[in-house]
Amino acid sequence: MNFYENRQHKDALYYFGLICSIPHPSGHEKQLAETLKALAEKKGFAAKMDSAGNLRIDRPAAKGLEYAPRIILQGHLDMVPKAAPGKEFDFTTQPIKLIEENGYLHADGTTLGADNGAGAASALAILFDPELKAGPLSGVFTISEEIGLIGANEIDPEMLEGDWLFNLDSGDYHNFCIGCAGGARLSFEIPFAVKKTDGNAFSIQLGGLKGGHSGVRIHEKRGNALILLCQFLQKIGCSTVSSLNGGSADNAIPADAVAEIVSQLTFEQLEKAAEDFRKESAETFDAPENYHIRIAEIPVPETVIEPELMSQFIKLTATVPNEVFEQDSKLNIVKTSSNFASVHTENGLITVHTSQRSLEDSARENMTELIRNHFAPLNPHISISGIYPGWPANAESGPIRFASGIHQEIFGNQPGIYALHAGLETGAFAKKNPALQIISFGPEEDEIHTEQERLHLEHYEEFNQLLRTLIERAAAL
Repeated sequence: MNFYENRQHKDALYYFGLICSIPHPSGHEKQLAETLKALAEKKGFAAKMDSAGNLRIDRPAAKGLEYAPRIILQGHLDMVPKAAPGKEFDFTTQPIKLIEENGYLHADGTTLGADNGAGAASALAILFDPELKAGPLSGVFTISEEIGLIGANEIDPEMLEGDWLFNLDSGDYHNFCIGCAGGARLSFEIPFAVKKTDGNAFSIQLGGLKGGHSGVRIHEKRGNALILLCQFLQKIGCSTVSSLNGGSADNAIPADAVAEIVSQLTFEQLEKAAEDFRKESAETFDAPENYHIRIAEIPVPETVIEPELMSQFIKLTATVPNEVFEQDSKLNIVKTSSNFASVHTENGLITVHTSQRSLEDSARENMTELIRNHFAPLNPHISISGIYPGWPANAESGPIRFASGIHQEIFGNQPGIYALHAGLETGAFAKKNPALQIISFGPEEDEIHTEQERLHLEHYEEFNQLLRTLIERAAAL
């Protein structure tokens, strides 16, 4: 029996369980969107999908509340698919297994998808609650947010018709977000030839880092597994590499990376070098206790990547500009950053993905150009995609003033007001419908984009209480 089927009432956790029961990694949200559309239509609500695959559900106002502001509750349907090292899991076919433990909800060795399934579930619980007295409501559920805000950037402007929009994806309900950074994905491919080799072959696995969201956590010096691994390879003078792989999503800091190498060093020499490097490098970032470099002997591969090319790639990766480049003193957040996200070597190509963010488009463009120029000696094939605009901050909007007052009543204090370095879909929404007044807040989630992701159940209930009160009270405006 699925987790959601145990719920006596169709609350937010019921709908979160329903979402988790249908595979929905980025690019594979269609089945989930169609399921929710059919559910809305069964309840008599209008529902439609645009050409991009985004879903809108419209709930009519209760009698006498037709002239209240139309509020759009918005979340994205996709999740970051990441499993613990060694765990085999197909996110395109397998449902997320939910475990309730010590007041938290988490998955079984995979990302939970509370980002943004928990926010989307809260919206569904509001939309489908027959006892709620509310003005006109809409739910907008976008696709492929985690791989470049694709759904938001391609959304039909008609899907955004409304007065206020509550984006439920900023992971905090005691602090309201009023602006966010824009960003882009810089990717490149480097063709390589192979050569035969001989010597001792080893696997070098560097892992145990914190990882996490590259917009939310980029300033915390969590360490980048790919950069650290290349620094280690550079330290031992090794460029005879048959494979180098690490990282998952473009907006996740890589927590693990592995290289298979051929070396004249012995197993014992490599182990000592690895332990020395681990101790030295742990002083340069916030290294967790589980930070490790593991050496294992493997069969000698038939071929390795051209050593001269690999030597240059290792050097450039070990020194790539990364993490925070500039702070915004007024908003007290990161202004410009870059994340070296993933490397994969297969089919004669080294494929690299990075992402850059900034509160200013020009600063982001300069950062992207800096990374492009850094790897220019390798003559890579460059592509820039997933460009999305920032969301200009406005601390005096109608929904901010209204929601702040309700927060004061419920929790006894004013919420914090801030702008976010991470990209939100709100930038695209504001560009498509400049008249739409937007606020972003959401359920509290821990360690999103990692297999340690979890949802605090008591706090989730508090968030849903706040959201319900906002909707009920807005009907009287």
